[in-house]
Amino acid sequence: MSMKPLRALTTGAAIAVLCALSGGTAATAAVISPAATKSSPVRVAVVLPLTVPNDSGAFISAEALERYTAPDGFLSSRLDEAAGSAVTLAIDPMIIASIRVLGTSAPESAAGWLTRLSLLTNDSFALAWADSDLTAPLQAGEATVLEPTSLDYAIDPDLFAAAPDEAPTPAPTGEPEVGDVPALPTTESLLAWDYTMADVAWPVAGTVAADDVAAIAESGFTTTILESTNVTRSSASNAVATVARTKTVVVDNTLSSGLRDAADATTPEGWVDAISALEEGLESVPTASGGSVVLSFDRETVAANARIGETVVTLENNTSIEVVPLSTIADDSAGRGKLIDSPQSAGRIRNTRSLLAAEQRDDRFATVAETPGLITGERRLDLLTTLAPAPNRHPGGFGASVADYVADSRTLEQSVRLVKSSEILLLADRSSIYVSVANDLDQPVTVYVSVRALSPLLRVEDSRVEITIEPDSQKKAQVPVQSVSNGRVSLEVGLTSVTNDDIGTPTLVRINVQAGWEGPVTWVLGAFVVIIFAAGIYRNLILRRRPVQPSPELPRSE
Repeated sequence: MSMKPLRALTTGAAIAVLCALSGGTAATAAVISPAATKSSPVRVAVVLPLTVPNDSGAFISAEALERYTAPDGFLSSRLDEAAGSAVTLAIDPMIIASIRVLGTSAPESAAGWLTRLSLLTNDSFALAWADSDLTAPLQAGEATVLEPTSLDYAIDPDLFAAAPDEAPTPAPTGEPEVGDVPALPTTESLLAWDYTMADVAWPVAGTVAADDVAAIAESGFTTTILESTNVTRSSASNAVATVARTKTVVVDNTLSSGLRDAADATTPEGWVDAISALEEGLESVPTASGGSVVLSFDRETVAANARIGETVVTLENNTSIEVVPLSTIADDSAGRGKLIDSPQSAGRIRNTRSLLAAEQRDDRFATVAETPGLITGERRLDLLTTLAPAPNRHPGGFGASVADYVADSRTLEQSVRLVKSSEILLLADRSSIYVSVANDLDQPVTVYVSVRALSPLLRVEDSRVEITIEPDSQKKAQVPVQSVSNGRVSLEVGLTSVTNDDIGTPTLVRINVQAGWEGPVTWVLGAFVVIIFAAGIYRNLILRRRPVQPSPELPRSE
């Protein structure tokens, strides 16, 4: 059924049409008539999350974006349902950044979808990247909410115009040669959006523990959305409450369940039953003191063919209900609230600690790189994506995703490493040993080769040698040493960063010291040269002293 005609119908008429389409009768529809008009309708804010299904990468691929933003695609359907309504959009910034970072290679449908989104007048606020879990890191030891640090690693300059200081000279006609190619973006420009509500945090339902609300506020969020299962309120008809001295907006879980049942209904009859139950529940909310309710659709993405539009239209046409933007309710005076402590499971916290420990190792490792942010920015996005609670992001479960993240960290740490060498023969009293270092990264790295002799037979004269290795290459560090006595010596060789953090695992290099050989060898070589030189002189003198024999005369011919 077309959405536009449906918006002109009353609640009862809309249900009657659906019943007729499904083989019902007008009498059936008449039983479900609009509720009597209240003197003061209950104000209802409906939050529609804009998230994506089945995409586990830190960015959404161009192929997936093309599917989602096609005319019948998942994201296009969400905009169709939101347009012209008072629903509030909770937008995953990953969607916006994924389209923008593609530059000239972005699918045309995706660029058009982003334009359509910018033209909507709905209230909006930003979700965490990939709608990531806000509270698991807090309960695992983080002091503040985790957010993206840098998106620079994903920016391909070939897909964008030159930077301002490298802008090409205009063509003779005065037209820029780059045409409509977008300018080279920054992390800030990729994430920027004109949200109507700034600094809103929305933790996963039922995951907020005692100290989380304060930590979220300290992270810069001015409004926190909590689920009704996570908080008790002095007035159940007031959706705004002060919890731990922080302003919160409370989503009614029971009524939101009815909203989702209506959206997920697979038959017209099922939808009628669900929407009727939802309206009855909303109409029972006291309005004497300005009753307000916040509802939300499923955050783990609903089906592309969900009945979101019909459901919202029906609520808007009910004269006992006033669908308003979320900001309208958020501006209400707050009642009193008390948090119901609902910490994450011990297993999820343990896994999250493993993620955080791996990221900390990655941060220390990244200090060897010329541009550390290219490493740490990517690892942070991977971390946030791994923490996304939607089960369809983790085919093997959360534990498997954690294992993958930790394994990727180990692989990263091995990208700059010592190259194994065979035993080194050292003949001189003073010499150098050469240590090879490999760099598999796509940017230069600077490390310090640290060498420690495990025996007094050899003295290391410079135990920390700086070396810079170009991308995808190897280079040898020259470490000066002095032999003290002959014998076999083991050297412990390791790599450290500029911050003196260990890079990789130290290794042992064996040295066979045969000091003192250079003296006898030099004397032997010198004597050999002297003998050769003397033999030459002697030969020349003997030849000069020997009398010259006259040449025999040849017989004359007559």
